[in-house]
Amino acid sequence: MRLGSIRRWPDSVLVVSLAMLAWLGFVFAARPDFAAAEAMAPSAAWLLIGLGVTAAGFRNRRACAFVALLWLLFGAVTVEGFRSSLRPGFRIAGKERAAADAVRVVSLNCAGGSEAAAREVEQYRPDIVLLQETPVRATVGRLATRLFGREGAFWCGLDASIIARGYLRPVQHPRRSSNFVMAALRVRGVPFGVVSLRLQPPVARMDLWNPECRRAQTASRRSRRKELAEVMGFVGSHSGEGPVLVGGDFNAVAGDPALEPITAPMRDSFDEAGRGWCDTAVNDLPFARIDRLFVERGVEVLASSVRRTSNSDHRMLVVDIRARR
Repeated sequence: MRLGSIRRWPDSVLVVSLAMLAWLGFVFAARPDFAAAEAMAPSAAWLLIGLGVTAAGFRNRRACAFVALLWLLFGAVTVEGFRSSLRPGFRIAGKERAAADAVRVVSLNCAGGSEAAAREVEQYRPDIVLLQETPVRATVGRLATRLFGREGAFWCGLDASIIARGYLRPVQHPRRSSNFVMAALRVRGVPFGVVSLRLQPPVARMDLWNPECRRAQTASRRSRRKELAEVMGFVGSHSGEGPVLVGGDFNAVAGDPALEPITAPMRDSFDEAGRGWCDTAVNDLPFARIDRLFVERGVEVLASSVRRTSNSDHRMLVVDIRARR
């Protein structure tokens, strides 16, 4: 390699880094469907890649530092965990609640139906439990009894379940949907409509240079958005007398347009009152927030935290709410 080429190398690397940053800035701001493949990777991963590429241009120190600063600004804007970790307020760590009259909702993906994973919810003393990749009916029934004794009630579906204390009336889906269950509850005298769901998983490939990968990721996002729209259509026609809670494994990262059918009528509880690192997948190295609880108008979110688990590949979402009077 000629000396001139070596000298131009740092500048070329920094130009590539800036081009990456500009493209990803557009992707994470606009979230177009044709760039679903790039948006499937968490922005924290792109931040590390961008800083790594920028570091290769270290010989041009001032320019390298400037580009690195731009990448850090990208991370500050797009990486949710940075902001939620700095947010002050009550953080859920055990059975203590944000308020004496709080209703506690816990959501957990049980890693293919693991009873050991499902039983981890007990330590947080929940009022409502939402399970995905649910254990079998008999196991869910045992957990309901362990949590609430004779008052325990549950509704077990093919891939999702709901457990609560006291009154629980299943809302029957005409086709017995495989991806969600809904029930009418009454907790602490307050009626709720509650949904536990697990949307279809994303395509597990990131060969972005392959047009087939890009088409598959775009189709996957559109399919998940349609799936959620169908769920919300059913929920809207069976919402009942109380506010609605919709929680579970959405298999969609923060800001994903697949969530549009629910973000318009409802609020994300962690956006409102989340503290601590927010990502739930995967448990040992959390890089994506795909487990969520959405609440309807009439519900006040007091606190929301993500807790590490021992028997699931997901972390647990714990949320304290109360109905506004």
